[in-house]
Order: sequence, then C-alpha cells, then structure tokens
Amino acid sequence: MNYIRNEVYPYTVRNLKADFPNVGFPPNPLSNESIRNKYGIFEVAETAMPTQSGFYAVEGTPERNGEIFSQTWSLERKNVSDLLPSDITRTSPEVRDGYNSSQGEPEFVDGEWRQTWQYTAMNWLENRIHEYGDIVEQVEFITENGSEAWQTKVAEIKAKYPKS
Repeated sequence: MNYIRNEVYPYTVRNLKADFPNVGFPPNPLSNESIRNKYGIFEVAETAMPTQSGFYAVEGTPERNGEIFSQTWSLERKNVSDLLPSDITRTSPEVRDGYNSSQGEPEFVDGEWRQTWQYTAMNWLENRIHEYGDIVEQVEFITENGSEAWQTKVAEIKAKYPKS
C-alpha cells in the first residue's frame, strides 16, 4: 500500500519518523488507521498501470476525490534505443529492382513505432547474381529451356549489367 501526506508521495515510515522525531511509533505505523488519521496520512488506492507497446507507464501524483486518493499514470513514448522488438510494428521492404534493402531505425508514425527500410543500389555483380536467381532456378531454367537458352540469358544479363 502507498500513502500520501502533504503532497509527499509515496509517504513512508522513514518520512513519518523524520517529520515527528520525538514520537515513538509502533511497528508498521502506517498500517494503523488511527495513526494515519492523527497525522494526516492517506492511503492511495491502486489503479491499473496502463500498457501500450512503445511506451513507458509513469506514475504521477495521486489525485484526490474527497477523502480518497487514487494513483495516476501517464504514458511516455520510449526512445528508439529503449525499444524492444515487440514494441515495433513490422513492415516488409518494398521490392525495388536494382536495390538491396536493410532495416533502418524505427520511426514513430500515427501513434506507433514502425520498422523503416534503407535502400542501396546494387553493383553490377549483385545485379547479375540477383538476375541469375538461385541454383534451383538456374537448373530448372536449363532443364526446361536447354543450355543454349541459358547461355543466351546469361549474355543478356551480362549486357544489361556490364562490369564497371
């Protein structure tokens, strides 16, 4: 249980003994309602801590409604360096011919953290490798079209992406 007294929150036994050094208190004095009433100490009702991906829950100063104080919370956006993978909405990179994609820093957009992508132009060798496809695609092409057709395709790719 948390307590408040004269805007001091959370108010602890240490605060009570510092405020009233000449008073002897029994063990666990804040659990005693008569002591709390005598020294103007109020219990603070707990409220559910909010949760939202990409944000920290920060406890605020309790609010008073009559004689009842209630815990308050606010959400503060995390810094990029503090994000967990679960805080980030995953996106897929765009497919751009002639470009490789790599993950960029997440950005805060429309109330959520989203994955961004960086694109770098491929060099002649990377473009050729991409156009050739993996070994399974190459074997399949040769099987279906023959080795002469493959040699023609390779020559077209080499012409399209000359060494530079």
